[in-house]
Amino acid sequence: MTKQELKEKTNGVILDVLITEKGSRISAENRYPLEVARDARKPMIAEMAEKAFGVHVLKVRTANMKGGMRYVRGTRRAVAEPTWKKAIVTVRAGERIELAEGRPENMALKKYKARSCGMRFRESATFEEITEKSPVKRLTKAVRKTAGRNNQGRITVRHRGGGAKQRMRIVDFKRRKEGVEATVKDIAYDPTRSAYLALIEYADGEKSYILAPEGLKQGMKVMNGAKAEATVGNCLPLSQIPLGLTVHAIELVPGQGAKVARSAGNACQVMARDGGRVTLKMPSGEVRIFDGRCRACVGSVGNKDWGSIKLGKAGRKRYLGIRPTVRGVAMNPVDHPMGGG
Repeated sequence: MTKQELKEKTNGVILDVLITEKGSRISAENRYPLEVARDARKPMIAEMAEKAFGVHVLKVRTANMKGGMRYVRGTRRAVAEPTWKKAIVTVRAGERIELAEGRPENMALKKYKARSCGMRFRESATFEEITEKSPVKRLTKAVRKTAGRNNQGRITVRHRGGGAKQRMRIVDFKRRKEGVEATVKDIAYDPTRSAYLALIEYADGEKSYILAPEGLKQGMKVMNGAKAEATVGNCLPLSQIPLGLTVHAIELVPGQGAKVARSAGNACQVMARDGGRVTLKMPSGEVRIFDGRCRACVGSVGNKDWGSIKLGKAGRKRYLGIRPTVRGVAMNPVDHPMGGG
């Protein structure tokens, strides 16, 4: 149910299900924060919540939230935000209120109270999908920092340097074991990638990391090779994938390993097949032709809300190893073609 459908179904009484730091904490106590109309009363909110979400409401608490002041972009003029109303709805144990469509619970972004300037605008992932406590050490390697310098010590890539120490997870982009079924043991985090990873264990006990597609859960089975079914997480040649399906981790050259559509939320669509060639629609909208022997994984890469994350402060950029960018016109003539003046 989208926000617009929720508003229409409740006659404008309930406007949205709020996703906040406190909301994710109190949902474990069967309490859910809602944005409601300013003139809505508790009995009306309870009735509409039961109608919209199919739950039994035990208690409703409301509060009028003050709108702050915000500056109009590009000007120094400040305008007052309107006051809005929040309701905390308590439902019967075992029941739950689902989030609006387009913001799945396992991918929701978490907002924070403005306890500091850096927290005011911060939005980060909830990491509820992550189940791995610590990585498999033999499947990781240290990331060597270069600060953007080449072997002569000269800066060849600007705005690099510093950052937290990281260990990169070694991902099996070639899916080497064919015809052997594997079980998904954990969904893992990789500090050097935008996508989440899945730790899989084959029948012979060997473990490896693969990109975790949307919908892949702990305990599910995956398989590689031409005999695999076209289901989420399986890897098979493009020539055997039905038309219309979305794929990711696609090879450019057969046997080379996945090179295309590997970042969070990305996927390509199988459009056509002609002889040994397969036409794919890229995430950019471009249409490209691939060799039908190139392998791809079925589904789209998970963690699709990664692009909506807001760091909140400049310091978090430095944690990622990204240094400040200075405008050329602010430099001296010796430092930049646009400097001086």
